[in-house]
Amino acid sequence: MIVFRKIPFDFEISLKEPYKMRQVLSFAISDSGSAAGGTHNDDCWGSVGTAVWILDGATDLTKERLFPAALSDAQWFANAVDSELRNADWSKATIPLLQSVMQRVLRRFHLEAVGRIDRPSLWPSAGFALVRAWGDHIEFINLGDCRVLWKRSDSGAIRAFGSSRVTELDGRVVQEIKRLHREGHTNKDVVRKAIAPMIEAHRKLKNSPEGYWILDASGEGVVHAQTLLIEAADVETILLCTDGYYRLVDTYQQRTDQSLLLASLDIGVSAMIHEIRNIERMDEHCLKFPRIKPSDDATAVLASVVSLRARKRRT
Repeated sequence: MIVFRKIPFDFEISLKEPYKMRQVLSFAISDSGSAAGGTHNDDCWGSVGTAVWILDGATDLTKERLFPAALSDAQWFANAVDSELRNADWSKATIPLLQSVMQRVLRRFHLEAVGRIDRPSLWPSAGFALVRAWGDHIEFINLGDCRVLWKRSDSGAIRAFGSSRVTELDGRVVQEIKRLHREGHTNKDVVRKAIAPMIEAHRKLKNSPEGYWILDASGEGVVHAQTLLIEAADVETILLCTDGYYRLVDTYQQRTDQSLLLASLDIGVSAMIHEIRNIERMDEHCLKFPRIKPSDDATAVLASVVSLRARKRRT
């Protein structure tokens, strides 16, 4: 018996229209590490094939808890954003995608929070950085004081991306810490109590034009995110890190942007975090390196751009 089978429409076209090869970009994670600065870790990172991100939950300022089942409200928030990113529709442009993600996080916030939620200044928030393969480019997104370092393919030069007014505001707090030290107040608990009102006042400035833009459940900061688009061929290696990891550069001054990325590649992220902790143990009272917290959560991810080839029909 002869059976006639209809040729699929796409196959018929393929006989007439030649295919060309197109570049498909993704990321390969070569190393990562995350360590708590205290009793628990409010940082996290995640990835899908075409994107890598990092989140730095802002330390809770009050004992009042909206999410008592989590170790901290900041941890709940960072993990909620991470989960929604992993399940996002990555066919969307990045800002609409992030807006959609934060809408889902906000729904979860209202469903899972307990107690009073009428004070947005106490809502958990997080610094956020993301790199994404988008067409023939790599897109960088930053909201807060995380940092992205990347190595150029052509020259090997190291470039930095990401800035925030949070850094300036934290700098003012550090200046106050130095003043307290000069006056003889060197006990870290005494200093912490003295600077608490200043930190609280700065936190109330989040997501406002006179303050700084950050990721929180409202999603208001998303449209104010810093963005950068680089041709994929120009990008070799990328380091995403939280400010606790970047302390090696801006607080302890043991590394430059260049040596931070290169050393992370050479000896590994875990060894770099060990280096940070050694410095902090040697300066337990924050006298040599005045800082807001003796030890901060530290997280970093190393990724490289991978280019695959896929067939695409000419139009």
